[in-house]
Amino acid sequence: MTGTVKIPMIASILLQYSLVILVYLFLFRILKLAYLDFSSPDQNKLLKKEPVLARLMVIASGTVTLSAVQYEIDESIAIGRSEHNDIIVDDSFVSSEHACITAVKQDYVLTDLHSTNGTYVNNDRIAADVVLQPGDRIAIGPVSFKFER
Repeated sequence: MTGTVKIPMIASILLQYSLVILVYLFLFRILKLAYLDFSSPDQNKLLKKEPVLARLMVIASGTVTLSAVQYEIDESIAIGRSEHNDIIVDDSFVSSEHACITAVKQDYVLTDLHSTNGTYVNNDRIAADVVLQPGDRIAIGPVSFKFER
């Protein structure tokens, strides 16, 4: 039977072309969504992890006058006697650059910067970096802070 076209053959060809068209539509939609995701202004928020804010609460300052009773910690905070620190403790027992707290992933790490009189966490002098826990008490010279999240 030359010259005759069978209906099942036509249906098979139509289904094959329909499947190819559906695959191309699917790929087009995926590429469009990917383009919209990467071209959006909020893409940096998706790629950059927002640090969890923490703070230091002043619980004792002795005779030292501090600029605040609460200090927010974003990425890092420097504590010392010199003017370029974030928290200035004007006391002779405090080194110029005494200590710093740095955000590391989801934690906050206290580092003593080789101070003369040391940095204390929960009444223990630290010899190495310490990962701070909520409620930890930090003593630098006559000033005591409470770490909160």
